[in-house]
Amino acid sequence: PIASSYDSLKYRNPPAIFVKASDNTVGIGTNNPAGYKLAVAGSMIAERIKVKAGGTWPDYVFREGYQLPSLDSVAVYIQEQKHLPGLPSAETVEKDGFDIANMNARLLEKVEQLTLYLIEQRDMIAHLKYENEQIKAEISKMKL
Repeated sequence: PIASSYDSLKYRNPPAIFVKASDNTVGIGTNNPAGYKLAVAGSMIAERIKVKAGGTWPDYVFREGYQLPSLDSVAVYIQEQKHLPGLPSAETVEKDGFDIANMNARLLEKVEQLTLYLIEQRDMIAHLKYENEQIKAEISKMKL
């Protein structure tokens, strides 16, 4: 049926696909896109999804002058908030959902930070191994 509004249509069951021409919105399994251009009520599967992120990609983590948070400050934050800094809590995600592009950027930022922490630890371990060898050499000299 054709009508000027969805409410004036009389269906026994809502249509599987609903298109509202006045604002170019589409609902699949719903007649209420809730402000989105496409709303899907239920699960969705795709072979490939490309997201065009509008924000800053987190390569800034590798730039000169970036202040990597100390692991101590991260540990305190986790102890108090029960989630990683810069990421939403489980309650927030459950209530509001999350933006895939934004979340991928945030997760990449955490991976890049972890990479920097690992590089720091590798360098520290190498330095400690060197110091340990020096101490062993000094002890060997003392025994003679």
